[in-house]
Amino acid sequence: FFFKQKTAYEISACLVGSEMCIRDRGRTYPNIQMFFEKVGNHPDRILNLYFAYSVLLRALNRAADYLKIFDYTTGDFQEDQQTRVMVSTLLNHTLSESTVPFIESALFQDITTDTKRRTFMQYVLNITRIMDCVECEKCKVYGKMQTFAIRTAIKILFLSLIHI
Repeated sequence: FFFKQKTAYEISACLVGSEMCIRDRGRTYPNIQMFFEKVGNHPDRILNLYFAYSVLLRALNRAADYLKIFDYTTGDFQEDQQTRVMVSTLLNHTLSESTVPFIESALFQDITTDTKRRTFMQYVLNITRIMDCVECEKCKVYGKMQTFAIRTAIKILFLSLIHI
């Protein structure tokens, strides 16, 4: 588990990193050649990304009951309603259309101690700090949001292990 997630985070950081973008006259474009050099031509890296997003999906489904009743208040009634509908639609889709990609107790068997969990979470936090070095603000924000989502997903899954 640890190796797959670690590799996926590194690939993900690479995908949003400044080298994956071409800047021209104030606009940013994807660097397709760099994508294939770093990710696209490496099936193992694609599989690790798939695994990382499976972790996100599993955590989303684990937290569905809470997310359905969460108070999404933005201060704008229409936005609040729209947010509730969008979250409900997303959850209904992921719960009905996705299979369980893994069983947490089997997946996390190599991260059974609190020390190993903290070490792993520290590693993920370090990736967020690395994102501070990215020049493109859009890429930096996207990368930080992505690693925050992955950290949150792992916390949800670790918490569910305690309560199984």
